[in-house]
Amino acid sequence: MEVIDLPIDKITPPTDAHRLAMDPQAMEYLVSSIKMFGLINPITVHPTGNTYSIIAGHRRYLAHLRIGRDTIPATIRKELNTLDNKGVRFAENFDRADLTPMEEAIAIAKEHFDNGTSIDTIAGITRRSIAWVSERIKLATIDDELAEHVHTRRLSIAAALSLSHVEDLQHRKHLLTYTLDAGATIAVVKTWVAEWEQARDRGELSSAPLPPVYVPGQPITMQMPCVACHQPYDMYALRITRICPGCLQALGDTTPPA
Repeated sequence: MEVIDLPIDKITPPTDAHRLAMDPQAMEYLVSSIKMFGLINPITVHPTGNTYSIIAGHRRYLAHLRIGRDTIPATIRKELNTLDNKGVRFAENFDRADLTPMEEAIAIAKEHFDNGTSIDTIAGITRRSIAWVSERIKLATIDDELAEHVHTRRLSIAAALSLSHVEDLQHRKHLLTYTLDAGATIAVVKTWVAEWEQARDRGELSSAPLPPVYVPGQPITMQMPCVACHQPYDMYALRITRICPGCLQALGDTTPPA
């Protein structure tokens, strides 16, 4: 592979950058580093006619623009098919750039739905499991309110996917607030979501129980619904009881799924 100093004006930035937004502090650090030590790792480009398309190194390219450099060290990869280019980009961004889960999800979903790349192929070029890729594709379908909290890492992927099952927006907003403010575990979140799903299946959405609103400054007591009366209780005050299938059915099969 050939490394040369390419004129900045000969380089075309990616139209589908994986990052949703650049971290200003991280960009300032990168700019300072380049000013002091130069560019340690060249960007990677592919020739496209008279210009070069960025495969990896979008942030480094932007940093050089900010500094006002006329050229940038670049590795030119000429003998690459499209799949190889994607592999290099995913490796660069997923392994080095610390993308958020939402940025990963959007990049993978775009590759899968817009470009028709199979889940198996994406798993191969990202060096991730099929289950991991499938989860990210599901994550890309959640609505903006949940996605924003996953993007800022306030909400876990598992909690977001579970909460996305609640179609009643007001009910879900209450559960989301409880999850964020009280620090509910995924087990607690799934239990409250299961309660809503059971009320929906019974056609009694208005009776779906909710955890109490967290009041700032008060001690946090994690609450879960009782499977019999459905009222919220301190989870540590609840008792685990083994029950046969017949009695479970008599109770209305109210136990949330594992």
